[in-house]
Amino acid sequence: MIEAVSAVIVRKSADGPRLLLQQRPPTKDYALRWECPGGKTEPNDSHHSALRRELLEELGLAVEQIGEASIWCGHVNSEAGSEIFLLMYPVRLFPSAPSLSSDPLPKEGQGLGWFTEGEAGGLVSTPGNVAAWRYIRDYMRWFGRNT
Repeated sequence: MIEAVSAVIVRKSADGPRLLLQQRPPTKDYALRWECPGGKTEPNDSHHSALRRELLEELGLAVEQIGEASIWCGHVNSEAGSEIFLLMYPVRLFPSAPSLSSDPLPKEGQGLGWFTEGEAGGLVSTPGNVAAWRYIRDYMRWFGRNT
């Protein structure tokens, strides 16, 4: 079984909270579907260290804080049939600073966007995001009320 982690990253905007999603490249499983950024854990990785590494490698993002508990976890399958145990954590980025980035850069050519709840709910998403959507949505609403 493959273990993977994803980051639920939300920011404020004039029209409410927005969720960062990336679009899978056309050459990978679930091509062109949208998902929260993240990736596979490596041997001896903690979930938090894997998230920090993946966000830096794929999007050039500097993480300030990762929630202690996951928002959602569960089993999903790759298109090839491999079982994946996926955990999604709330992540806060460092505010912009000269040596740190809070604006994602698509280092792997993937699509990126900040989406409202309504926009995100209308996208064609990966099985993990579909399974976790209710929890992601609830976190977005909490974020909008409490930040």
